[in-house]
Amino acid sequence: MKGLILILSALVFIFVFSVSVNANDTTTVEAHFQGYGQEISMEVPDYINLGNFDKNNLWNETSKVYVNNTGGYTISVTPELSEDSPGVFENLGFRESKTKNGIAVDPTIIGDYTFNITKNNRKGFYMSLNITDFNGTLPSDDITLNAKVKFVATAIV
Repeated sequence: MKGLILILSALVFIFVFSVSVNANDTTTVEAHFQGYGQEISMEVPDYINLGNFDKNNLWNETSKVYVNNTGGYTISVTPELSEDSPGVFENLGFRESKTKNGIAVDPTIIGDYTFNITKNNRKGFYMSLNITDFNGTLPSDDITLNAKVKFVATAIV
């Protein structure tokens, strides 16, 4: 009889212990998020022609180029040159205006130039190529080269 009581006590102890160890209590946590479905998006020109260069014309500038912010955030935009672009394009420059207070504004070299655009707005800039200090060689005396410029945008929140 003592053995049966001991076995039953052991089974009850194991049952209680296993129930408390295997218990899984869960709760539902809920939060409401609003306005995070908006995207960063912009429109840039498909093609920009910087014109003709020769030994007498080592610098050209475009007419004003516009980038449209079509997303829901104010964005900061930095143009970057693709790695496979010809070295001559490392001299691409950008500026928002040609002059400020009657003094010529120097272009900022690609990669160092950043501008902000408020949401649902557009921003204009001038793009130039100055090959005055270009020390590299071109593959031919009469050639058309092109480069890919990526406009990298980040949200300003």
